[in-house]
Amino acid sequence: MVYYLGRDVKVYLTTESVEAQVDVASNEITTTTVTSGSAGNVAATATITFTGAPNSDENITIISTDGTSLTYISATAGNAGTSDLHFSIGGGTATSVATTLKTAIESAGGHNGKITLTRLAGVLTLTQATAGTAGNKTITETLVNVTKTNFTGGADEPDFVAGQTFAENLDASPVLTKIADLTGVDLGIGVTDEDITYMGSKTVLKAEIKKETTISLTRKKSNNVWDVVYNGPTAASKGWNGAVETGDYGARWGVIEGAADTWYVNGGLMAPKDVTDFGGTDLSFGYRVHIVLCGVSGQEEVISIPACQLVGHTVSLNADGTTEETCELVSQVTPRIGTTPNYARVTATQI
Repeated sequence: MVYYLGRDVKVYLTTESVEAQVDVASNEITTTTVTSGSAGNVAATATITFTGAPNSDENITIISTDGTSLTYISATAGNAGTSDLHFSIGGGTATSVATTLKTAIESAGGHNGKITLTRLAGVLTLTQATAGTAGNKTITETLVNVTKTNFTGGADEPDFVAGQTFAENLDASPVLTKIADLTGVDLGIGVTDEDITYMGSKTVLKAEIKKETTISLTRKKSNNVWDVVYNGPTAASKGWNGAVETGDYGARWGVIEGAADTWYVNGGLMAPKDVTDFGGTDLSFGYRVHIVLCGVSGQEEVISIPACQLVGHTVSLNADGTTEETCELVSQVTPRIGTTPNYARVTATQI
């Protein structure tokens, strides 16, 4: 069977972190992360706290992630109606007013489905239904007996940037971007054996010591991303070897969470089993290569190789001026084979 790179064979490269990807900017290696420390886009939240009832005809303006701006107006019980964005102050207590404002926001005429709310006594917690930094909106109000906080905490998951991203973060959202312009993929799946001879036996036992998988990826050279990732340097204060540093080394060993929700380029001087998430047990050591063998009618076999180290990088030149480069990776963790890319984290017992 003949396979065509880019059509029948696709290759994706990720880190071993759900939060961080490796990028090259200004000829230096850096990490791009979700600032909240969570996989996927993060929704912004805000609070509105009532300490009593506002006066009549005061207002509060709330904006959802998509830019829908609505003004809610306080009114006496007889004049309040959710259809015209009025909320009742007739109950006279913080709890009753918070309840009616919540009803108005959730109504068909309000931010129905665009903002979710929870209430605890007179405190409303608002969460943007659509996550991301676009949800960090300002709330304006003229209400007495009210304090508020603006929408904050919204964060976007790092996205692939052509000519800049080396490895994306380890999850399916956003959809992974295949390595472009591949001209060759060489996958070697093997084991390292030890010979054991039994007295009186002519046959030598080949006892498996560990898995060993090698991957060579060759592409048309179009930028310096692979050069910088292999050789370095890291950007200022983006390296880590037990402490923050600016290193001349490359990102051959992936990323490491040096502090809570703060990711650095791993300097390679820590044992792989010790490169764990901050306060956790999942490992972020190395990279993960996903090789997709496309089949008939969309049937695919996917080989995901976790915890790969960069062990080589070469550039070839020829008389025609065409340049190719090869990136070599190796892993001692058992490959994971299925019909979709594998995103399960690696633990210390597997490495």
